[in-house]
Amino acid sequence: MYVFPPGTALAPQQTLVLASSAEAFQLEHPGLVPDYEFYPTDPAVPDLTPIPFWGTGEWHLSNMGDEVVLLDARNLPLDVVVYGNGAYPRVQPHPGVSLSTHSLERIPFAYDTDNCAVDFRDWAFPNPGELP
Repeated sequence: MYVFPPGTALAPQQTLVLASSAEAFQLEHPGLVPDYEFYPTDPAVPDLTPIPFWGTGEWHLSNMGDEVVLLDARNLPLDVVVYGNGAYPRVQPHPGVSLSTHSLERIPFAYDTDNCAVDFRDWAFPNPGELP
């Protein structure tokens, strides 16, 4: 688990791009700069800070399955994405992407049934920072 820098806010229908490494992200997506990064590779991109009481280890999303949980300021879940063999109470997982170059895309972007297999699609053309 990581926390955004103080003062970070996410408005409705706003996107934020998070990258493991801003440097690597910019090589893969020329002309795009992520909003935040997990590892400090670019001093111009704010870093996310690990929260050790939630868990330890390195930042990774498993190809076999995982959970992404967005918490509010009171540590209550605002949104949850589960895929593969990941698990979260009362949320059905998406089976996962078919290729490592794909991403999960919420379609339509404002749709949330807590069934990720319905709410997300395996998308071959990732478009960081853009709503479908």
